Amino acid sequence: MSIGALNSFNTMMNKARNMSMSEASQNTKREDGVILVTEEWRDMARNGDAKTGEKYQELIKGFGQEYTKQLDEKFGNGDGVLTFDEYFKSEVGDIPSDAPQEEVQEMQKMIKIAFNRINLDGNKHIDAKEMTALLAAMDYDSESRVDGCITIKDFMSWSIKLGEKGKNFLDDLLKYNYKSFFGN
Repeated sequence: MSIGALNSFNTMMNKARNMSMSEASQNTKREDGVILVTEEWRDMARNGDAKTGEKYQELIKGFGQEYTKQLDEKFGNGDGVLTFDEYFKSEVGDIPSDAPQEEVQEMQKMIKIAFNRINLDGNKHIDAKEMTALLAAMDYDSESRVDGCITIKDFMSWSIKLGEKGKNFLDDLLKYNYKSFFGN
């Protein structure tokens, strides 16, 4: 990646914030998204190299580690994992003191659901492995293919699914990704 994971994600999120929900949900432009793979991986995939999957896992694991570390350094205490409060800050930043309490409570509920969904082992923090499973899930397109890019549309649709109450297919995908990347 040419820029750090957090910078790349922040750039994407800022673009998404400046779009209507309709525009964001249609934006599949790679240049507006986050590129997760290298040109080497693209060449391997084009050539049908059997090691493409291994290389993809290596790249996504590195991205997950970098992204988790950067979020923790910016919003947390630098211990390498995200508590709920650190994750909440990374999602919404500083909430103005005059923000309507009902809105703040609704945001907290949705982010708590997302946090619990990502926190696969239930240990009250999100680590790089769990973040890697999430990032890999966001890389699935509508045809369940991996293309090495999280577009604004991908990010928006997965973010909505993260905050939904009840079980959805993201739960199974996160568990599948975690197991395939890291074993049990």
